[in-house]
Amino acid sequence: MVGLTGIGRASLITPMLIFVFQVPPSVAVSSDVVAATLMKLVGSVKHWQQQTLDTEIIKWLAMGSVSSSLVGVRILHLTRQSCEYNLDKILLRLLGIMILLVTLLALIQLLFITFSPT
Repeated sequence: MVGLTGIGRASLITPMLIFVFQVPPSVAVSSDVVAATLMKLVGSVKHWQQQTLDTEIIKWLAMGSVSSSLVGVRILHLTRQSCEYNLDKILLRLLGIMILLVTLLALIQLLFITFSPT
């Protein structure tokens, strides 16, 4: 799933940019999105050349990711327009919540795999 979604890289690089290199959260997140986009374009071209594309998976991933991206950009635009919210604080908290959530889900998955009867 990490290779399919790119989630593993983002959970390492974005916090490193924020906490080690003191990059503002909005810049770190947007830089990570740009890097992921470029890497996915290169990977897509290679899969196209090798004829290993699964169009059914692409359709479902595109429907979810494109619509979610548009909603996310709209929410960020509205948040940035209203001066009462600090976008960097919001992004930092959301990033922390997502890292905790992914960690908990990975732990639950590990427990299920370890203790489930085979």
